[in-house]
Amino acid sequence: GNLAYVAHGGGLTVLDVSVPSQPQRVGGYQSPSARGVAHLNGVVYLTLGTAGLQTLDVTNPASPKRVGACDTPGSALGVAVQEGRAYVADGGAGLAIVDDSDVSHPRLLCTYDTPGTARNVAVVANFACVASESEGMQIVDVSDPSHPRLVGAARGLDGRTKCMGVAIVDRCAYLAEWELSLTVLDLNRPANPLRLGASPGGAWDAAMVGELAYVAE
Repeated sequence: GNLAYVAHGGGLTVLDVSVPSQPQRVGGYQSPSARGVAHLNGVVYLTLGTAGLQTLDVTNPASPKRVGACDTPGSALGVAVQEGRAYVADGGAGLAIVDDSDVSHPRLLCTYDTPGTARNVAVVANFACVASESEGMQIVDVSDPSHPRLVGAARGLDGRTKCMGVAIVDRCAYLAEWELSLTVLDLNRPANPLRLGASPGGAWDAAMVGELAYVAE
């Protein structure tokens, strides 16, 4: 809607962006080392590095309240959520899958040690796409969340770039790569992603809205 949830070093800030040129702070939650954020159905999922994952009730955005937490074995950096599951990019530990069917008591289902450092993650259908820095994007089949398996990968140009973030729309993955900026991949064959195009620059993260990509450079 008209709210933006921002993870930063001091925790979470909730902004009213109904007037984009004049965002207004409406609430916040203090928590050290907040790294990533996702929102679903009035719940914010906040990654806190070595402190793992926290769940916050934001039904009243002026006063977010902590409702649960789950430790992860690595350093929780990025998070994506689907109904009943949270997928955590857990640094050197790879991908952590959390059962959040009860947001007050999220529990770790399993971890999968993806190559590289898991920096961020996006989920489409039964696949989790993990931005793994120098190891590119790793594609993990999570149809059985207790037994994930690696099915494909895509590296940057000549294997030199670092994949820092990923967004997915309509079976296309948009990779934020440190030396390329934005790389677009066709995921219709997850075992062999097809590169469609790339733009120059250097990127930290990316998000998609319709036909527009927003790239943090």
